[in-house]
Amino acid sequence: LAMAVVSLAMPLIDPRIAEHWFAIPNILILAPVPLITAGLFVLLWKDLCIARRDARPFVTILAIFLMGFVGLLVSIWPWLVPYEVTIWQAAAAPESQSFLLVGTLVLLPVILAYVSYCYWVFRGKVDENSIY
Repeated sequence: LAMAVVSLAMPLIDPRIAEHWFAIPNILILAPVPLITAGLFVLLWKDLCIARRDARPFVTILAIFLMGFVGLLVSIWPWLVPYEVTIWQAAAAPESQSFLLVGTLVLLPVILAYVSYCYWVFRGKVDENSIY
């Protein structure tokens, strides 16, 4: 419901967003975003209500959120603060980005190793029957 409200409100907030989405060449290029999102909602409904699947609804929800962010990105690109600050104006200095890259390269493997270790420690503790 919130995604539908935001999707309908975005073109109403600013006419430039509506023009971007509904101009003749753009509407054909951008039409897959709401169509894929609607298809994902139908798939989610089928998986939850009809087929009673467990794993695919999680992936479907992730895809729906991804499509929501894609739609938001398309609506305001290249602005971070709409019509005030572009992505290039808001970018940090190259030195700061290099520092963050080095930090990420060091810490990301540590975090992934810790999460993997936690998963390994707690594997098999809960099965499907113990939930009910």
